[in-house]
Amino acid sequence: LVCGSCETKSGAESFCTECGFFLCDECVAIHRRIAVTRGHQVIGVEQLKAESDTVKIKPRPLPPCRVHSQEALKFFCTNCSEAICQVCTALSHKDHNYEYFTDTAVKAKEDISALLAK
Repeated sequence: LVCGSCETKSGAESFCTECGFFLCDECVAIHRRIAVTRGHQVIGVEQLKAESDTVKIKPRPLPPCRVHSQEALKFFCTNCSEAICQVCTALSHKDHNYEYFTDTAVKAKEDISALLAK
């Protein structure tokens, strides 16, 4: 697993349940020093593996569409590998394959669980 916070591609040793990021040790230290993330629950990857059924990950609201700022991101375009809104499905992604973003998130969670099981 690689740190999802820094650009060094360091190995992730922990997971922030608030942010949903895997973090390297250096980023965990920074995470604990910054006021807005100081209170976040950061757990070790081994603990996450052992308690994956009981660890509560805080759902984060999705940002608005980059193109149509008043629209919520509801879909994931599998052709472009990006989150899109309903307007995007009709205009710029008309002939593409897409699925509900929540379904994509479930698949991603399963992929993460499979990686953690290795």
